[in-house]
Amino acid sequence: MLKEKLISCRAVCHNIVVLCQVESEEETADIVNLNKTCISCGAMLFIVTSSREAAVYIDAIYESERHRRPRVMEDIYSDITMIITGIRGLTRTDVKTICSNFTSFAHFCRTDARVLSNYPGIGMKKIRLVQKAAKEPF
Repeated sequence: MLKEKLISCRAVCHNIVVLCQVESEEETADIVNLNKTCISCGAMLFIVTSSREAAVYIDAIYESERHRRPRVMEDIYSDITMIITGIRGLTRTDVKTICSNFTSFAHFCRTDARVLSNYPGIGMKKIRLVQKAAKEPF
């Protein structure tokens, strides 16, 4: 029943928070199942032991949402530029080519190397550099 409610909330809410008050730590199996349900539905689970603790979480969430600045495309573009130019051998021009021809960096990484080599400034050497960087841990 909770899973269905969380799924229906996902359609209209960006962030879903589940606040659960427990009285003892003996309920760990139930909490584990609740956590799995929340994760599968993209919800955040907060476990509290008192109403006061719950109030603190609610206040903190409210304040963070109230002061949150929406991300603008310039911020996202600068993040992408920083990430891609962090790969040795790739430049800001390559960032412009990638951003103007692909819907996402993941789309770029999934595209066949022969197709990528048709884009100006992106040759096999740069494709290998990106593929190598994408496989390395952060």
